[in-house]
Amino acid sequence: MERMDVAQFELYIDAPIDYVFKCLDDDAIIVQWNSFLVENIYESSNDVLYPKTGMKFKSVQLIGKKQYTIDSEITIYEPPNHVALKATTKEGISFTDYYLERTGNQTKLVIELSTIPSNWFHRFLIKLFGWTVKGMYEEEYEKLKKYAEDTYDWNQEFN
Repeated sequence: MERMDVAQFELYIDAPIDYVFKCLDDDAIIVQWNSFLVENIYESSNDVLYPKTGMKFKSVQLIGKKQYTIDSEITIYEPPNHVALKATTKEGISFTDYYLERTGNQTKLVIELSTIPSNWFHRFLIKLFGWTVKGMYEEEYEKLKKYAEDTYDWNQEFN
C-alpha cells in the first residue's frame, strides 16, 4: 500500500525554537499538553536521556477509554529543527514529522501526519473518517502552543 497524507498543521508559537523542541521531546512536558500520552517505555534508561535516530520504544496511549501500547521509533532526530516518529499498529504504520523553524521571536512548527494502511479496509476508513483525526490532533497541537507560550519565561535564558 502507498503512503497517504492524513493531515498537516502549521502553528506559530511565541517561544524560542529550543524551548518548543523541548516541549516535543521531553516526556514529562508532553504529558502536560498531550491528553493521549500515558507514558513512553524505553528499552534502556539512556534512551530517555539521549534520544537518537533509530531508537525504539513503546508508547502507551489512551484513546477514548481504551489504552493501547504502540511500537514506535524515532526515524529522524535533528534537534531543534526536525524530529520524525513512526508508529506500527495492526491498522498500519503512522508517521509524524515535526519541522521547527525560527521566525524572529516565534517558532514556526509544521506537523505532517501520514499513514500506510495495513489493508484496503483501513485505507477506506482513513479516506472516510480522516477529517476526524485532523480535528483530534488540531486540539492537541493548540494545547502544545498554549503550554509553550504560557510556561516559557522570557526573562530567563533557556538552555
